[in-house]
Amino acid sequence: QIQPEKYAEAEDSLIRAQHLSHRDEGVLNSRQISAVDLMTDIRMAQNLPVAADQQQKFALYIAERTFEEKDVSFLAALEKLGHWYLESGQFNDARKTFEREMAIVRRHFGDKDAKLLTPLRQIAKASQLLGVCCAFEQLSEALAILEHHQRDPAEIALVMAELADAFTIARRHEQAEAMY
Repeated sequence: QIQPEKYAEAEDSLIRAQHLSHRDEGVLNSRQISAVDLMTDIRMAQNLPVAADQQQKFALYIAERTFEEKDVSFLAALEKLGHWYLESGQFNDARKTFEREMAIVRRHFGDKDAKLLTPLRQIAKASQLLGVCCAFEQLSEALAILEHHQRDPAEIALVMAELADAFTIARRHEQAEAMY
């Protein structure tokens, strides 16, 4: 129904699916997150970005009520919302969301856990887009984590390039040159 742009019918089907999900698994359950994501797609196709934004926030609300804080599914929901904010130009909200994810990972998994890589890199990206200083701090930490876990050299090279770019933006040319 979404593909041929029958949005009203698709929305009715999704509402019905959510209702059945509520009956079967309770008012807030993780199965309805996929329906909420499809509702987001419909709202964006209808050029209703504020309504799409509300759907994404609702998806996180469901995740907050159905998963434990340290659950990978909850962290994935936070990450998804952070990416949504980045893609929709809400850079400050993106940064706050990734900072929340990072705090949870640190609290439950420690300061060297590989789950920190995405939030660190995305906080740096949001900071740069906001014109906030010192994105190189998060990228330096991400690089240290990558090296600690002996990750893929291509991934390390990518973060080194991002770090060099951050140093260039901060006018720290010697450090940028060392990274390049």
